[in-house]
Amino acid sequence: MNYNGAFNPKYLTGTQLYFAKNTAAVSSWNDHSPNGYDLSQAVALQQPTIGVDSVDFVPNQHLFRNVANAFSGDTGGYIFFSGYYNNTGQNRILSSCDVSTNFLYRFDVNVNSTISKVQLAVRDGGTVNLITLDTTTLTNGQYYYGWIRSDGSTYSGMVNGISQTITTTLANDGRWWNFVTRRDNLVVGAIIGTSTAFGNAQVNKLYYNNTAISASDLWKTEQFFANPLNYD
Repeated sequence: MNYNGAFNPKYLTGTQLYFAKNTAAVSSWNDHSPNGYDLSQAVALQQPTIGVDSVDFVPNQHLFRNVANAFSGDTGGYIFFSGYYNNTGQNRILSSCDVSTNFLYRFDVNVNSTISKVQLAVRDGGTVNLITLDTTTLTNGQYYYGWIRSDGSTYSGMVNGISQTITTTLANDGRWWNFVTRRDNLVVGAIIGTSTAFGNAQVNKLYYNNTAISASDLWKTEQFFANPLNYD
């Protein structure tokens, strides 16, 4: 289904990732951005389930791609997400980590099941900075959508059409992909380092754009993500 019959964010300048449920299989998920960062999983027991409107992960299940320092030149951008909240565990939406350390170098977007809020974790060897979209608390089974942004200096975000108060454990400094210098992968459903942190994500769509999106295109992208049936 198309939003307004034509719009799809994957055609915007700056598109770096676009995953939609309708192109997912248990062993692969095609990235429809120009990068073509397709994810895969060859091990049957680690493959997700394809739900009605989401790709569903439980512990030990994930899709991944090994790629060194993806988006290492990006100092800002928007990560859009949509899915169904599962409060039985962390909802691992997107992560990138150093496989030779235990999560000391990582960038990951998730729904923290302890507080039922969307978070971004950024760590480059020091103390992790947890950036929380703190206004909206999700309920189990709820469809949610939104984005988190860095403009290079500060973070902002939206969840379900509501602008979010940003709280951080360190600083609202906008540190982005470029800050985390030792990363080896892109993963949905887990964080993979020397150990693996799994979760219970149910992902509908995932999109990353590394530009300052115009107000008009931002609104259109929000509306596109608001409907779980918008894919192509």
